Amino acid sequence: MRHQSAWAVLIVAMTVAFVSACSSAGSPAGTSSRPTFAGYPPSAVAPSPTQSSAPEQAALSAWSGLWAALARSAEIPDYDGRLLDDYATGDALTILRGTLQEWRREGIVTKGRPVQHPQAKSVSPAGNPTTVTLTDCGDSTTWLRYYAKTGDLVAGEKRARRKFTATVNRAGGGWRVSEYTIGPANSC
Repeated sequence: MRHQSAWAVLIVAMTVAFVSACSSAGSPAGTSSRPTFAGYPPSAVAPSPTQSSAPEQAALSAWSGLWAALARSAEIPDYDGRLLDDYATGDALTILRGTLQEWRREGIVTKGRPVQHPQAKSVSPAGNPTTVTLTDCGDSTTWLRYYAKTGDLVAGEKRARRKFTATVNRAGGGWRVSEYTIGPANSC
């Protein structure tokens, strides 16, 4: 059940996103020029955490940032998923970019606000953690897919609460989601 259909992957993925609109106005000197996600407190969509962050918090920030970036990419639309680079690597990045490309072919964009409930479950190795495993119960009941040309809702939406398990690794100067699994509808 590791790699379900692209739609199932993205439905669940979006359940943990926190985006509505994006602002990339100039940043004051010495601050990040990363996009911000309007309507959410700064902690809701944190920049890719640094290696000096507590591992659990860094992993949770990377997870939330990934899905916020994914949801924003599907809303804009940015089908190349460039916003994902700071939050994902490996299988996770490949799958999510593939989903965005599939949506491009189908002419789909997203709207809505999903809800996430991530929790760090384990860190390893004990002395100098480089991997955090987390779980989440993503709720996609308020996240909707539409056809961009017509504005019509995509029929057959399977919005539900689903359990995620994710691996987040310290890599490339920060923490990035490298893989995840998704449970069936209403699994949490």
